[in-house]
Amino acid sequence: MLEAWSEDYRFERHRVMKAHVPSRSGTETADRLAGALNRLGVKYALTGLAGCWSYTHFAGFRLATAYVAEVPQEAHLRSIDFVEQETGSNVWLVLPDDEGVFDGSRRIGDLVIAHPVQVWLDLKRQPERSADAAEELYARILRGEFDG
Repeated sequence: MLEAWSEDYRFERHRVMKAHVPSRSGTETADRLAGALNRLGVKYALTGLAGCWSYTHFAGFRLATAYVAEVPQEAHLRSIDFVEQETGSNVWLVLPDDEGVFDGSRRIGDLVIAHPVQVWLDLKRQPERSADAAEELYARILRGEFDG
């Protein structure tokens, strides 16, 4: 069932702002991004590698991806040294084409993370070790829901 859903899912339908935020690690990037979005009161949910890390602590990562209900004002983005750029981006702010991406989001520590199924779908469309991370997320979190 998940594989069929994945075949129909189109990440590219979302509007993606790619940027760079100075940090030493993916977890620091995710923390800085989430902290800024929390302070601004912007509804968000981390997904992709940052989301998978929150659920499984599998594999270090560089790219922090967050769905946002609205794009923060430029001045607020500058407060975290957010520089929009395609090459070398380590942050993707994603304005979704469907608010359903927020369904089932949960707080883990100080971060809001998309539902594991949404994270898994997004991992199938992202770089770095996303394919391995998707397998790990499935094995640890989703297998019991979809195989049993």
